[in-house]
Amino acid sequence: MKKMVCEKGLIGLLLLIVSVVMIAVLGNKHALENMPSVKQQHKSAIAVAEAGNPFKEHMEISLAIWDIGPAFQKADQDNLLKHLENKFNVTIKPIQLSWVDWQEKIKIWAATGELPDIFATSLPDTDFLLYDSWVQQGTLRALPEDMSRFPNLSAYLTSPEVQPLKKNGKFYAYPRYTYPSDDGWLTDKAILVRKDWMQKLGLHDPQNFEEFKAMLKAFVTQDPNGNGKRDEIGLEGQGSMSNYLNFVFSPTLPQYVNYYYLFENGRWIPNYMSEKFPKVLQQWRELYQEGLLDKNFAIYKDREGTDLFIQGKAGALAYSVNIPHIKKMSDSWEHYNPGTKFADSVKMLPIWPDEKGVRHHYVQGTFWSESYFSANVSDSKMERIMYLYDYLASEEGMRLMKFGLEEIDYHMENGQPVSLLSNREKLNRKYPSLDALSVLVSWAQEIDQLDIPINRRKFGEENFQLFLDSRKWILEHTEPVQFNPSIQTILHLQPPLSGISFDQAADDAAKVVLGKEDVAAAWRAKLNEYNRLGLAKQVDDVNREAQKQRIK
Repeated sequence: MKKMVCEKGLIGLLLLIVSVVMIAVLGNKHALENMPSVKQQHKSAIAVAEAGNPFKEHMEISLAIWDIGPAFQKADQDNLLKHLENKFNVTIKPIQLSWVDWQEKIKIWAATGELPDIFATSLPDTDFLLYDSWVQQGTLRALPEDMSRFPNLSAYLTSPEVQPLKKNGKFYAYPRYTYPSDDGWLTDKAILVRKDWMQKLGLHDPQNFEEFKAMLKAFVTQDPNGNGKRDEIGLEGQGSMSNYLNFVFSPTLPQYVNYYYLFENGRWIPNYMSEKFPKVLQQWRELYQEGLLDKNFAIYKDREGTDLFIQGKAGALAYSVNIPHIKKMSDSWEHYNPGTKFADSVKMLPIWPDEKGVRHHYVQGTFWSESYFSANVSDSKMERIMYLYDYLASEEGMRLMKFGLEEIDYHMENGQPVSLLSNREKLNRKYPSLDALSVLVSWAQEIDQLDIPINRRKFGEENFQLFLDSRKWILEHTEPVQFNPSIQTILHLQPPLSGISFDQAADDAAKVVLGKEDVAAAWRAKLNEYNRLGLAKQVDDVNREAQKQRIK
């Protein structure tokens, strides 16, 4: 298992972030030996921009990314946003996307010719057929063929992992980089639990699914919130399509935590074709039918389940223990539970082992989601967007997104950023636009995970310690879920199938859970339907190519 980057003094990662990404993704030191440093690359890009003065003409750029509407409500008072817009002589026009309707809304915009200049979505993992279709129909604008002026962007485009995004020799999307290695994801899926409820009821950490059910039953029946009513919910999820709930069933089928192929009985197959999948559906149905899982889980689209947990109405939540998520939950917790701290009442529930005694943690590729650009974007506007993106992917741009304005919100001291904010100041409250802008080009969450004073202050001491304790346990007691990005590359290069996707399978699985038919029979019928639509042939083609490449 790769060692997580967490030690003090490693803020130099900010200076070499693109090189770190390439080393981690490519594993090819020689490919980097003749490259200029990221700092040199960024300086050369700025020098080109200044020499040609490409920012002379003012431009309006429409941008649709999650929750940009509320983030830009006070745009005229947001000095960080003004700083960025002035730097590139642009005005960013926000187009709201929520986590509830983002996919549907973008499809409507594409069909009606109303796509914004830039929009965020995720297609390779969910609907590669749509990506192909948009490219063929001329809906999307390709990235410039010559990306040498934008070195902080072009470095990541050399990764084999992102090559399926290339169509007809061009990239029609820019991948939103998240972590420099797959181990960075290990805290992104977990089960949170009310440790105060467990203590009150004398419960211990469950060691198998039956003990987990018993814990949830105690939450539902023994009045842990002490209000004299039987109103507690056992388990919440983060919306039926979010796949956070899948982590609960990872001891039964570890690979169910992501939308990938797994290797079983000598063949690569989608996780929902596993012989263990009916048992997952049976356990899921038991939680639902026995009243241990929120009865409304299937209609939740966004944060409804998380909100109910934060409001003190549920005992467990299938979600995440990465530090940005902990911070968001903590902020809301203080609103609903004045006088108490999130970390004093909540902990990560250690996942129980599988049938072989092994506990697993979540992994996936180094990026999740992408930026897309409307075909209506002109050459000059696309160039401006690329300069903006390249800056946000640079050392200076990342510091701006993570720590604010230098010498106003932080300053550098012995190679580390030191906060200049008062005790009452919160960076995202001071600059609400960061809620959208900080994830525009990359998530770059390994920076948030650095154990340095500015992060402990930014996220809160107790919250950061909860994150560190959770990650330490995961590192010491779990193994990564089987994951082979080469198989995903092969899959993405296959002709897309209409009516079959991991998202569709997740939706069909929920319907089986809610139904009355025997789960094994119902899922067998569903797989037969998928095979008639071409799934069996696609699986054969993937395995044939895997054999050619000697992937096992």
